Amino acid sequence: MIRGRCVVALVLCAGAALSFASDVAAQSKDEAAARARFDEARQLRESGQHALACPKLEEARRLFTSAGLLFNLADCYEKVGRSSEARATFDEAARVATESGRSDLASDAARRRDSIKPSEPPRSQAQPSAPPAEAPSGDELAARALFEQGRALRDAGRTEDACQKFEASSKRFASAGVVFNLGDCYARLGRTASAWTALRDAASIARQAKRLDIASEASARLSDLDPKLMRLAIHVPHATLGLIVRRDTINVMRVAWDAAIPVDPGLHEIHAEASGYEPWTTSVSVSAPGETVSVEVPALRPSPAPPATAPLAESTPTPSLPATHEGPATRETPSEAPGVERGWLDADLGGAYADVTLFNASTLSVQRTGRVGPTFSVGAGIRLDPLTLGVRVRDLDLSTYNVWEIGGEGALHTRFDRVDAHIGFRGGYALLTGVSGVKGLNVGAFFGFDYYASRLLSLGLDFCPEVLWLQGASQASLGFGFEGVGRLGLHF
Repeated sequence: MIRGRCVVALVLCAGAALSFASDVAAQSKDEAAARARFDEARQLRESGQHALACPKLEEARRLFTSAGLLFNLADCYEKVGRSSEARATFDEAARVATESGRSDLASDAARRRDSIKPSEPPRSQAQPSAPPAEAPSGDELAARALFEQGRALRDAGRTEDACQKFEASSKRFASAGVVFNLGDCYARLGRTASAWTALRDAASIARQAKRLDIASEASARLSDLDPKLMRLAIHVPHATLGLIVRRDTINVMRVAWDAAIPVDPGLHEIHAEASGYEPWTTSVSVSAPGETVSVEVPALRPSPAPPATAPLAESTPTPSLPATHEGPATRETPSEAPGVERGWLDADLGGAYADVTLFNASTLSVQRTGRVGPTFSVGAGIRLDPLTLGVRVRDLDLSTYNVWEIGGEGALHTRFDRVDAHIGFRGGYALLTGVSGVKGLNVGAFFGFDYYASRLLSLGLDFCPEVLWLQGASQASLGFGFEGVGRLGLHF
């Protein structure tokens, strides 16, 4: 009976563990989706489209709630004039921040909450239950005027001009009707992705405003548009530090890399750039309904060092020119940055271990010798990014014998700012001195990294396992070795 109870307890524990793991995975997925909605809202707020940003933040809140998200949603409510909702959301943000130990954010949220004046009750006693209607704001009046102009242009067949009016109206005051008409206008122009985004926002705004007629119609239009959508997926297998990827004029966030994003039909430009690397740009055409096109961003090439300029003579007058701001100023001079190299020369110093099994053909005896000692090597070669080729001479100075090696090597490199990581293979001629002149071949691998202290000088570490095949007059040997070395390199 006791055994049966133990089995039941184990089954219940296993079920609880599986349920917990499932909940954690779902929470992680919801948090990632909330982050994507938050990033979309941030771009909209930076462009002044606060009314469109609010539904994005509301979607993010339904997926994952945090004090920072609530604070931004409350700020967005305040920007579009939804004072009571802003006050309540600031109050909730202060509470969540206090519970999570964010006292700075809690005090800021409480201050913002208190700065919003609550709606005053009506002073008239004749109608105590009906507060006075708020007069429309200047932005709302301007949005209405632009909306009416857009409808007139659409009815006149000038769809392109009508879309511009609807866009301007939605930036002033994004009501469900304005955003719905904007989506309808995009659909008439064949801009399926823009229409899909606008109609999705219209449905969300309409549900919040209890406009179920607009929400229902927008949802029906979305269902019709979905199979016609064209998508573009941007894959980034080589994520260089500080990499920025843009589609046309839109920054593609990291969370959207590898995702198939709806785009309008036509030619799209993909651009990638990072400090210290040459920018990369390509164009891709998307035209077939339901098509998904993939683009892969290659590894960026390091920027070549700018040519040195000769100093001007002191007697030559230098005209003063206005400063330009066409691009970000680099913090490193050409002499400090790693730059582009063509050749290298280095020296290694470290420790080595070799375990060689010797077979004596005369006595038919086997002797195994394991030895430890210092090692030293020098090497030189050329670099053709990302490949290096070179030759090396190495001495393993062990306690009872020396192993001399001379051979070639090749490696693949990848650079992160001043750190250059590499992995490669080497092999060549080997000579075992002190044991009847045994000689043969060695084959090994090596991996490590170099830190560029300047463009010419680097310091690094390498780890080198290898296998030895050696043969003498009356002896044969098979063994392996391992070296760990520090390296001083010169680059030119």
